[in-house]
Amino acid sequence: MLTVNFSSRAALLLLAMALPLHANDFHYGIEASHQVQENAAGQLTGLQMHWVYDAAVTAMLIEGEDLQPNNRTATLKTVGDLMLSDLKTHAYFTTITLNDAALPIANVSEYHLDLLPDQRLQLDFVLPFAAPQTLTGKRLAVALADPTGSAIPMYKDQNSITLGAQTQQDCQTTIEQKPTFEHGEAAQIIQLQCR
Repeated sequence: MLTVNFSSRAALLLLAMALPLHANDFHYGIEASHQVQENAAGQLTGLQMHWVYDAAVTAMLIEGEDLQPNNRTATLKTVGDLMLSDLKTHAYFTTITLNDAALPIANVSEYHLDLLPDQRLQLDFVLPFAAPQTLTGKRLAVALADPTGSAIPMYKDQNSITLGAQTQQDCQTTIEQKPTFEHGEAAQIIQLQCR
């Protein structure tokens, strides 16, 4: 009898999700939202991301895992570690530009994974910028895209984006919906225009 332990099965699933897909292959949705992070000087320091994975991919990631109360935290930590490791290889599915120039991001060190009552995984993580950014008179753009085309991250509406105290006073947010997008491209661009 063949038994597959969690790390092997999850690694295989994450590998399969990272391989290029062909038409009619598996795709999954991520319901995205984020909160702008600021320091005391009002500079942007990163984005607090909130991603809710659809039920189909959640079921695959947790299938057969011990989510009994005494093991739930450790199991979700293991799943989260694997997810973040995979996301890191794809720049966290995130491209950020400031006035059309790429904005470097640092590695994620803060995150939490939970299983919601509706049986979907929610991954919360802080995506830190390499250095704090002043947004006065600038435009910040955020695009979420899985380069493999497996995941389709989407913001529901503008309420999915929460601004910090300073950015709320000085910036306006818009979501550019792309009517069509190629395999592995962002379906939306979040624009933050600041005065």
